[in-house]
Amino acid sequence: MYNRKPQEGLVRIRFCQVATVLLFLASPALGQAQFEKAVQVMGEYFEMLATYNIETAELMWTDQAQERSRRFGIEFTGAPLKIDCVSPVGRNPDLMLGNLARTARKHEDLEDGYVRLLYSSIVNSDLVEHNYYMVKSGDWYFLTYAQDYFARNWDIVESRYFRVHVDPDRKPYVYAGRLQAADHLFEKLVGDIQIGDSTVEMIAAKKIEFFYCNSDEQVKEITGHSTRGTADLASSDIISASFPHLHELAHLLVNIKLRKPPLYTLPIVREGTAVAFGGRWGKDVEALLDLALFLHREKLVELDSILTRKGFHETVGADISYPVVGLWVTFLIDHLGLERFFDLYLELSGSIDEINKLESDQIKAVFTDFSGTTDWPALVNKFEAYMLDRLDRRAAVPGRPAADAPVVSGDGYSLFQDDDWLGFVFVTDSSGAQGSLFFGREDGLEGVRSELYEEQFGTEREFEGFRYAIRYDKNEAGLYDYVTSRLLAKYIHDISPSEEYYDPEARSLAIRFRRHLVGNLDFAKEEFVHLPE
Repeated sequence: MYNRKPQEGLVRIRFCQVATVLLFLASPALGQAQFEKAVQVMGEYFEMLATYNIETAELMWTDQAQERSRRFGIEFTGAPLKIDCVSPVGRNPDLMLGNLARTARKHEDLEDGYVRLLYSSIVNSDLVEHNYYMVKSGDWYFLTYAQDYFARNWDIVESRYFRVHVDPDRKPYVYAGRLQAADHLFEKLVGDIQIGDSTVEMIAAKKIEFFYCNSDEQVKEITGHSTRGTADLASSDIISASFPHLHELAHLLVNIKLRKPPLYTLPIVREGTAVAFGGRWGKDVEALLDLALFLHREKLVELDSILTRKGFHETVGADISYPVVGLWVTFLIDHLGLERFFDLYLELSGSIDEINKLESDQIKAVFTDFSGTTDWPALVNKFEAYMLDRLDRRAAVPGRPAADAPVVSGDGYSLFQDDDWLGFVFVTDSSGAQGSLFFGREDGLEGVRSELYEEQFGTEREFEGFRYAIRYDKNEAGLYDYVTSRLLAKYIHDISPSEEYYDPEARSLAIRFRRHLVGNLDFAKEEFVHLPE
């Protein structure tokens, strides 16, 4: 199951120093001999890194970890040991060479033969810490990934492209229809990113390991970071409290496409790319790009302020910056073409020091050179013109299509349809004007559960198998997909005021959504359930 014991005779210059620190921190539950064995592995591993014996260092990880790290052929330039490239040691070995003696502040004996060692050192006046996990095999310990410990007893289900490790609390949310929807979204993504058929077939054969966690807190416990999810660079696994988490899937697929990217990319490009292809926070691309038009128009975020890595992380919050950088990357892709854009992506990638040193004027020069514009103001003017053009391509707008007669009418609602739009008119007897219209009932959804549905309606009202819903009130209307737990599009009156949206005298509300957002439903045959509130 695991690796054979590495060859004897490995040099151990720092082993005694490591052991000296750890002996005072040994867990009482772990026998002295076994504890010393774990310490020995850690000491030898750091020695391999310190002497650039990378191939031997990789053999000190489990076979499974080695295979997953290599699975999709990704290699990060500047990161000699991909299998450990997210740790401070593996991420920046040149900086860490002199800090491998005082390695662990705490040791924990975990269940089922696993142990956890906390690497801890002061580097350039900063405290640097990282948890390493090991698992016992025979009389030896091998390094492994944190998710392998936490998910060791989780059920595993497979689709065409995913191998999903499911936390027990998430089992009711994983079913055939959801797996099929995840595969469909994957296929759309690889088409948008233009990944070749042979690579897609390779992914189908090998699968993407997806660790579907029960909460953001569990994701943090596994990854060490406060995040909804992450595409782990070392293992190429996705660890998330949301499935299929298209934003992180986009990150992974971009790395698969590029094959040998640098480990770091300027955030305005890296995060903008993931938003442009995969959205974020359970909001689809269309919903975020529509929001970005407002955020940039109202100058809630300025491009100049988020160009540098520091500016991106410190100027405004992610809920403000991410939609705008997604729109910026969408503009660049439309302007440059996809392959030229990825040349730009690589140009703004490098080591952490290189990315940190990039100043605003340097970044502007790269964008300007690639776009063929005379200067930065000229490029920004093109971006602003592009945004004005996108106003006509919004996914949700007030008013109804020009169609004369509704396709469907029911108690308090009517549906109009043309080639591009679905138009809904809601009428209420009260001044409240709010409610939900469900449609798109699918086979296989009876008795399943939806996180998004439960977030909106609680658990007292059973999910009835309708994939889509329009939720509306006098201020906003949104189109939701309960199978994939995503907001597909949204109109907000306060952001884009319009008299076409709500008529207080008639107590009626009119909203349009792009037809393609819900696939090829035959609305003349659809079942609808309207719940005015």
